[in-house]
Amino acid sequence: MEIKNNIEVYNISWLNHVENSGKIDNLYIPENRKELLEICRELFTNNIKFELIGHTSNIYFLPEFSCKYMVSTRNVKNISWKEGYVEVDTGVSVRHISNEMINRGFAGFEGLIDLPGTVGAAVYGNAGCYNCSIVDMMISCECLMSDGTVKTLYKDDLGVKTRSTALKRKEFNAVILSVKLNLIKVNVDELKALSDKYRKHRKQTQPGPNDNLGSIFSCPIERPTIIGYFVIAVAKLYTFLVSSFSNDKINKNEIQKKCILKILRANNLNQYLFGNNWNRFIWKDSLAHNMFWKFVKLHKFMFKDNNFEIEIKGDFNKYIK
Repeated sequence: MEIKNNIEVYNISWLNHVENSGKIDNLYIPENRKELLEICRELFTNNIKFELIGHTSNIYFLPEFSCKYMVSTRNVKNISWKEGYVEVDTGVSVRHISNEMINRGFAGFEGLIDLPGTVGAAVYGNAGCYNCSIVDMMISCECLMSDGTVKTLYKDDLGVKTRSTALKRKEFNAVILSVKLNLIKVNVDELKALSDKYRKHRKQTQPGPNDNLGSIFSCPIERPTIIGYFVIAVAKLYTFLVSSFSNDKINKNEIQKKCILKILRANNLNQYLFGNNWNRFIWKDSLAHNMFWKFVKLHKFMFKDNNFEIEIKGDFNKYIK
């Protein structure tokens, strides 16, 4: 097991443009399931609070965040193929196992082919896209409980909700060690065609993995507030009028977004939003931290559903008052 001391949070964060002065006193990087089990059990036994991370592709570390103990699962990545199922360690890349499943002709992972992050994190947060979800394909998962025991948990035990589980909601504390996934055999060529379709659509409608954490909020469909409905209606009318009197080809979504931001006096947010997607934020520079909370407040003003899908490390309540 690799142990690092006095590590800057910036060095383990997915985001590159967040200025972070925080430190990790002790970072443990186990190389296999046994080492992960041993270090987490030791910390649990001694009532030592610790943070657990994978690739951090869904984690936003606040600039002031620091911790004494952190465990990384990213090197715990054994895969065992069995008859009817595959057992995957918690640190296996979702992208990697999805590609393996597709190439072997197993359905249920075609929409996850470009999803960053680890399998353990995907179960923890009930991650999914294009009607594919790791939890839906999960037979069971082996977890180290906070009392030091290892238990087999099933989907019903996880309290699954939209982009959330009981683990993510802190209803109980446990470390996912490995996950058993169902193998459903289908036509390989059809599966590859479908995954290619999803990949193409993702590239056309979503930003790449750099400088963003995917969907910020867990709402599958954003529901506007009363004020939000009014602002969107005005922006749509303005876009219609502009397009009606213009002979040039115009980007209606971009015009509508800029109109909304102008109405809300938030023009400086434009460069941090991807297209007309109100659930994507780009941490593109050193100002992004402050702009993110302006974006969150704007979203709460415009839409009813504002539960975070991303994991935020640190006390964020002071930012949204």
